[in-house]
Amino acid sequence: MKANEHHIGILKNLRLKNQLTQSELASKLHMSQNSYSLLESGKTQLINSAKINLLGKTLNIDPYELILKIFPGGRNNRG
Repeated sequence: MKANEHHIGILKNLRLKNQLTQSELASKLHMSQNSYSLLESGKTQLINSAKINLLGKTLNIDPYELILKIFPGGRNNRG
């Protein structure tokens, strides 16, 4: 599985686990559905820690754990 495919699967699975559509989650993140779709498909990345924190809160996952799931191997980079 490519890194991009891993990223796609994690966000989509978390969204579905929380029974949210892309539109619903995008609204909670204060972004358009199209912007969220690009994020979920790996065509863009979260641009700041505030969005990561909000995404974690919305998907019921610690933001740091979310980062570790999206970017496995990043565990040693926590400072």
